[in-house]
Amino acid sequence: MKRTGILQTWLIFFSIAISIALVGCDENVNDAIFDDGNSQNDYANNNNAANNGDDSNNNNDFTNNLNNNNNANNAHGDTDTGDTPIDTGDSPIDTGDAPIDTSGDDTGDPPLPDTDTLAAGQFLITLNQNYTGAPRNMIVTTDAYGTLVGDANAPLVLPSPTRSGHDFRGWFTTSAATGGDRVLSGATGTKFTESTTIYARWTTQTKRTLNDIPAYEKEVFDWVKNVRNECEVVITGSGGSGGNLIFHQLYAGGGSINWAVRWESNNTVTLQQRRQIAGMLYDGINEWIRPLMGYEDFPFGEIPVNVVGWAVQNENLVLDRQPNENIWVNSTNDGPISGYETGFICSAPRERSRFLNYNAINNTSGGHINYVWPEAIGGRNGRFDMYLWLTQDKEGGNGSAEGGDWGFRWGNHGTNGAAMQAAASHSNNGTIHGTMTHEIGHGYGFYDWYGGPCCGCTQRNPTVYGNQSQSMMHYTYNTGIPERPGVNQFDQWQIRYYYSWVRDKSPANRWEYDPIPWVPYGN
Repeated sequence: MKRTGILQTWLIFFSIAISIALVGCDENVNDAIFDDGNSQNDYANNNNAANNGDDSNNNNDFTNNLNNNNNANNAHGDTDTGDTPIDTGDSPIDTGDAPIDTSGDDTGDPPLPDTDTLAAGQFLITLNQNYTGAPRNMIVTTDAYGTLVGDANAPLVLPSPTRSGHDFRGWFTTSAATGGDRVLSGATGTKFTESTTIYARWTTQTKRTLNDIPAYEKEVFDWVKNVRNECEVVITGSGGSGGNLIFHQLYAGGGSINWAVRWESNNTVTLQQRRQIAGMLYDGINEWIRPLMGYEDFPFGEIPVNVVGWAVQNENLVLDRQPNENIWVNSTNDGPISGYETGFICSAPRERSRFLNYNAINNTSGGHINYVWPEAIGGRNGRFDMYLWLTQDKEGGNGSAEGGDWGFRWGNHGTNGAAMQAAASHSNNGTIHGTMTHEIGHGYGFYDWYGGPCCGCTQRNPTVYGNQSQSMMHYTYNTGIPERPGVNQFDQWQIRYYYSWVRDKSPANRWEYDPIPWVPYGN
């Protein structure tokens, strides 16, 4: 396995960066996590149940969202053979609160909008916070195709409400504590056929601090910070990985993450598959976010995840294209790139990319708070933070993947390749493939937990290290330990520890954010 530093100047000279990436590691502040294509071809529908007290009845007919950015690259093949649910210490969903009245007829409530003003196919969607004493409802509309959208160029980003003593667990089509369908926005999101009320779902919050970390996990993570990060730098004070990990993207996005999809394939992709990919990405991000809920000062509950569009080389590959769906047709090598080339690389518009605009964003006075995303893309909601890059003829085959804070790239051979099989499996039973769990973990700055000496590190894992890290052990071909890529207690404490560590290292303005506003109807 290799690790490679990618320079921020790569934004202009990315072709030079590839040659650097294939040589080895350096300790530039933009150093990236990169791992070789020691891949294997065989993982199919292997999964990782990660709903942490949330029901798994997600994503059968919805989409939500994709993000892409900076530089922390990991390549390897991942096979998933036995997944563990995350954070088993969470309290059950709160069922004691009665839903609030959504009729709009209470004294002081404004009348509902006149439905006669809606276009054909357009509906009113009432957002009910679903607990006694909650603020008034917020009302949004669908477009003429029945999907939740913002303006013509950006998805609607549903707000994540807050409630004392509880964690927000997403928007659902039922007020009950379980069941119903998760609501996702965007052109490939939930399709409504009538005016509808959707409901916030909550779990009782368990408060944790870094002082609660078990001694074993603390010893391992302290070693990572004090030893491994010194010879293989990932967490830096101000450079790429220090300012563009998913933690930073989340704050810059006001509590949301956006993806774009690179379809590096000659195969067609159906609307159902695009919906399945978007739903899987939602849980792929939130699988790692859920252990942070209630931890120290982490301000977010479950976060909205959006797919802003697909980049393809031929628009005829996109079957049943929706009229409001962003499809970008080109065949370029525009960054970010991951160190492999298979010919063409389709790209989303660079003005949408947080990765490609990283310097401009952070050189703006006030950083991301004052940076103005172009109105032509729909402002901040039209950006993408990370790429999901699906490659038909990727080196290493279906098992090959690499990832980091720019997103991740996954071999997807054949019409129903690895990524599509994983998305279909998630749609059917709510599980998350271990490859996705692992590669998204690199986006938070996590190291691989396998392999021998590399990148200037004579010792890659701490002496006390055993087989505790489930997801970051993917693959374990150099350890002889069976892989179990679930987000277990070790991994839950890993992301909590990293959050505290990254906050301590990064400039203060990385942690400022404008939340997605809750605007009750009639205000």
